[in-house]
Formats: sequence, C-alpha cells, structure tokens
Amino acid sequence: MSMATGKESKKSSHDGERTVAIGASHGKVAGAHFPVNTITTSKYSWYSFLPLVTLEQFQKRANVYFTFITFLMYVGEHSTFIDSTVSWWSTAAVLIPMMGLSMVISGLDDLRRHQSDRQINSQQARVIRLGGKYGVYLDTVLWKNIHVGDIIVLKSSPEIAAN
Repeated sequence: MSMATGKESKKSSHDGERTVAIGASHGKVAGAHFPVNTITTSKYSWYSFLPLVTLEQFQKRANVYFTFITFLMYVGEHSTFIDSTVSWWSTAAVLIPMMGLSMVISGLDDLRRHQSDRQINSQQARVIRLGGKYGVYLDTVLWKNIHVGDIIVLKSSPEIAAN
C-alpha cells in the first residue's frame, strides 16, 4: 500500500494497490468505504442468542434423534397411532436439561468473548493526526476508533488490535 498526502489516485482493480491520504480518517477520502477497526469474536448478540444456539443444538444428530423419538412417544401416548410402553416425558426429562446445559455453556463462553472484545477495543493508542497549530498533533484514541490513514505510534512489543 502506498501513501500520499494528496487525493486518492485511481488505479485499476487488477494491480491490487490503493493510495490512501495520510490522516484521511473517518472516510474523508472521496468514495472510500473502509471497515471499522472493531474486533468482534463473539457469535451471538442478545437478540440472536436463542435462535442461533437452538439451531446449533439441532445440528447435533443425537439431539435431533432424541427429539424425534420424544415426539413419536408423545404422539403414541395421545393417540392409537403408536403403542409405546415408555412415557414421552422420560426421554424429554433427560433431553431438555442436557440441551439447556449446552446452551448455558455456549452463552457463558460467548459472554467471555464479549468481555474480551470490549477490553481489546477499549485499549488506547497514540495516533498522529493532521491539523492543529503545527499541522500535525499526537492524539490518544481507542483502538476501535482508528481508521485507514491514521499513523499509529508504537512502542517496543505492543499488542496491535487490527481488523
């Protein structure tokens, strides 16, 4: 990637290069759309947790099998379609807590991922920005607020959070 202090140059898409103006953060380069620098390793949000974790549980063949058997046993108990000597709730009494425990474990793991993401995204970095009295200044920003074109000041052996 080459850097320039002027406008973004037009290059053909097959050469794999792009020119970004130094300090061109926050999408100030005309027509530039770059991803944010937020690290996200978690799988679920509060609204997608239940549907996704349920879908994950039914991707396990054993859970599908025992759910189907429980359903057949329920139908057999309430109709003359299937005659069963075992009650449907005996299978459900084992299946539901096991699936529930797996869901709780997945939720706790994802909660730890959310906490880790929040910690990494809130680390501070020193960035050289254009502007101010002397034309450039040193700014302290969170890692999640670093944009394409920002120049990061690194010390020896720092952890670099980048997406």
